[in-house]
Parts: sequence; C-alpha cells; structure tokens
Amino acid sequence: MKKRFLGILLTAALTLSLLAGCGNSSGQSGNTQSPAPTGGTETQTPSPTADSGETIKIGVLVPLTGAFAALGVDGMEGTKMAFEQIDYQIGGKTVELFFEDTAADPDLCIQKTSRLVEREGVDIILGPLSGGEAVALKDYAPQIPDTTIIVAGAASEDVTMRGVPDNIFRTAYTGAQTMFTFGDYVYDELGYKKIVTLAEDYDFPFSQVGGFLLNYIRKGGECLNRLWVNVGTTDYSSIIAQIPADADAIYVALGGSDAINFINQFHDYGMDIPILGGSITIDTTILASEAGHLLEGVYAGSHYAQVLPYPEFEQFDSDFSERYGRASSLFAADYYIGAQVAIQALEAVNGDISDADAFHQAILDVKYDSPRGPFSFDEYHNVIENVYITQVQNIDGELRNVVVETYENQTQFGPYDPDWYQSQPSFDRENPTIDSIMSAELAQ
Repeated sequence: MKKRFLGILLTAALTLSLLAGCGNSSGQSGNTQSPAPTGGTETQTPSPTADSGETIKIGVLVPLTGAFAALGVDGMEGTKMAFEQIDYQIGGKTVELFFEDTAADPDLCIQKTSRLVEREGVDIILGPLSGGEAVALKDYAPQIPDTTIIVAGAASEDVTMRGVPDNIFRTAYTGAQTMFTFGDYVYDELGYKKIVTLAEDYDFPFSQVGGFLLNYIRKGGECLNRLWVNVGTTDYSSIIAQIPADADAIYVALGGSDAINFINQFHDYGMDIPILGGSITIDTTILASEAGHLLEGVYAGSHYAQVLPYPEFEQFDSDFSERYGRASSLFAADYYIGAQVAIQALEAVNGDISDADAFHQAILDVKYDSPRGPFSFDEYHNVIENVYITQVQNIDGELRNVVVETYENQTQFGPYDPDWYQSQPSFDRENPTIDSIMSAELAQ
C-alpha cells in the first residue's frame, strides 16, 4: 500500500513539475502528512509538542513545484524525520519549522528567504536545494547577518569558496567534489577514452561537469562535446542528434523530470552508448520512476548510495523505507543530515543562539557518523566526506545504487591546491578550458 501511495505521490510531483509555475501563494499551518506538490504550496509545520513559551524558528527552503518538485518532497520529509526524533525540543525550547516552496527559482528563493526572516522571524535557514538558488542566497547572506544559513541540498561550489560569508555553512557537497574521482574511474577502470557531456545550464551542473572533466582530461580522456539544456526541457531530439557517433559514453548531469524525459527519449531513439550518471541523475527519485529500469547498470559518482556499510545509514534507510515505501534518496539524506547538524550545534549551545559567533563555532565543531559516513567541516564551511563510485543494481526487486569504490575524506578541492583552484574562473559552459585543466596545480 505504501509503495502504491509513493508511486502516486511521485507521479503527481513529476506531472506537476511540467505544469506548475513559480507563483506566490498563501501559507498553511497544521500537523498533517506531507502533501503532494501543488502549485506554489507553502507548508508551515509547527511543533506537535506543547509550547514551552520559547521557540527556535527554522525556515526550510525546498522546491515543491517545477522540474525538481519530487526532490523537494524528499528534502522536506528528511527534515521532518530529524526533528521528530527529538520531539521538536532543544534546550527546553520548541522548534518550529516553516516550509517554503522556492520552485528552484533563485529570485523566488530570495523572496521566500526575506519573508521567512522579516515576517516569521526565523533564526536559521535550512536549504535551498538547487545550485542557482544557493549562489543567490550567498550574495544575500550579508544582508541577514543575524540569520544562520545551513545549505542542506545545493551543490554549486562557489557557495563555500572564493569568499564565504560568516553566516553560511554547507552540509551537503559540491558538484565537483563527487566528480573528481569519478573522472579517474571512468578513464582508468571503465576504459572510456572519448565522452560527451549533457547537463542543465546552471551552477550545479557546471560544477559536476567541470569536476569530472578536470580529472578525466588530465588522465588523457577527450570530451567531444559539452551539451547544455534549460531546466524543464521536454524535447531532447535535437540534443540526441548532436551526440557524436564515435563517443564511448555520455555523461549525464540532469535531475528530476529533466532526467526522466531524456532517459526515456534516449532509449526510444535506440541509442546504445553507455550512460554515466551525475550525482542526482541516478537518485532513487529517478529510479522509482517509469524510466528507472533503463538505468540498471549505470555507474555514477556521489556522496550517497542505497547500500552503505554504516549502522546510521541502515537505521535512516529503514525508517525512510518504512514511511515511504522505497529506498532513501540523496535529497532526503542531505536535508536530514543538515537538520541533524543544526540540532547538534543547537544542543551544544543549549538552544541559545544569541551569541552568533559561539553558535557558528558549534556548527563548525560538529563531527559525527552520519548516514552518509564520517562528517566534518573544512575551514571554508564546507563538508568533508566520503565519495562513492556507485552502480545501479537490482537488489531484491528494487533498484539501488551500490558502492563499488570508496574514496575517504574528500574535500571540495579534490586533489587540487585550494589557492590555485579559487584563482580560476568559476565553472560555466566553457570553463574549465583545456589549457586550465592541463595547467592545474595539485595540493602538496
């Protein structure tokens, strides 16, 4: 029954991602089961416990409409799971959550953040999910210095390099962080010497493609073409026509309904070159869709998988599966871990965030065994974590990402010198160039 319900939920999310706009709407309050995404939905979830008289207010930014709606639903559920475990209580104070739909739109993200800070008086922002949103939020962060931002999902790398505001921290990953070693693996282990890349045209996929190409081309690999599409693309016929016939494989960094549309059409056109997956292209939100079976056997690079050797993962995945009828997703885990980091830091200061410096140091001091593996921060407010090479496999009738190689304690700079890395242009449609890749400086 739960699997059937989840299928209905995902179908609704992905259908609405093609139909819904990015408009404003009114808020809701109440302790209800999570809704299927609807156009412009804002969900406010107060604590289900008795109010102690004092509250810690946390705003959660997730896309509940648009191409990434299904991903946002999982982020919302992961957040709720973390706070339910502490009964919404920290240091004698009640935690109150406010969920805002950003539709993965940077301008709307800033509007919703402003609303949360000015109208609701939130102390902490958790999110956003999309890379373009996070870059906009980084630029906005100095205007709200008394609000702490914990980036729980977005992986655009500039958020935690090339200058980092004091009040912003990232608990997820950067797009390149999970791709450096995947570039090595594709060249050395899979033996693909010529590839083409396909990704959405914004910050996070720029860093996924850039990180992959840095290591892959340095190894001797050749990128025949870099193809870019807008978020929300539905017709990939012209893109498929541009895939070179002599490519050994295509590296795909698409998410949500974009990934599903491309995978289905790629199959319908009879393309038989191997797909290599970006971190979100092989997420369970995709594997659980009608296109999922077409990804069996696909390799990818990620900081999460559905088969990991940690008791913390087993507990989280089991709890998520019991509630929602499928394996846990990257987005559920990322928001869950972001919420856990907030909880641990709040507990360290006994719920008192009046001293911002002390609270921010408490965040940076968090070290623990998370569902993804060992967790800690670098000096740039970004997570240090394990990176996995995964393969989509059928495990007891369910598609899961299974780890085939582990790279421990990976930073956002990979094997490269941090000063050199930050002196380079941010990744975009053209960068990194071949010249910059071949002149890369490695860390000592």
